[in-house]
Amino acid sequence: PDNTFDFAFTLLVIEQIPHLYEKALAEAHRIVRLRAVFVEAFCEAQKSIFQRMHLANVDHFRKGIQEAERVGFSILKFEPLALDEIKFRLGLLVCEKKIR
Repeated sequence: PDNTFDFAFTLLVIEQIPHLYEKALAEAHRIVRLRAVFVEAFCEAQKSIFQRMHLANVDHFRKGIQEAERVGFSILKFEPLALDEIKFRLGLLVCEKKIR
């Protein structure tokens, strides 16, 4: 049901379903009552132009943090994480559900 959970969390999940990311974010927004945290390879987390170019050319989650706002979240915090992957850098996005 809607607003079932106080908190939702993803860790490298959305990157596995690049063609369903909008549905995944919208579903997280639907089921969460308060906040959500996403640890994903957001484009804003990529530190070099080469990472951004590579991310744009692969079948991988490559959207920005504004996608969370588009489904109804308010951005509380975003920061690239020091834990680097070989190809992509992760970003920590903390969101709060907007009251409509």
